[in-house]
Amino acid sequence: MDPAVLQGLNHHIWVNICASSIALICETPLFPNVPSYRRFISTTEYFWPDKKDFAQRVFGYLQPDESGFYAFAISSDDSSELWLSKDQHIRNSALVAHVG
Repeated sequence: MDPAVLQGLNHHIWVNICASSIALICETPLFPNVPSYRRFISTTEYFWPDKKDFAQRVFGYLQPDESGFYAFAISSDDSSELWLSKDQHIRNSALVAHVG
């Protein structure tokens, strides 16, 4: 990836989604193409204040400055998944962690 390209992640949020599982969120007609909010973030640490019944998706490319072993973790109060690929192709991604 060109270092001149903005570094960060896409953050999409859907509000008023009454689904507590990933499968139900994926069946929502607005998912994944019509989020309530779209923004660009530089950290994955995010809290949605005083809101319930929402879903969010964070996605993008990670390009470490150096080779090595990296640890990833996720947390949520309902369901969440972490998918990673060894290359830039989404079809090669694999589920590496989940909650719920």
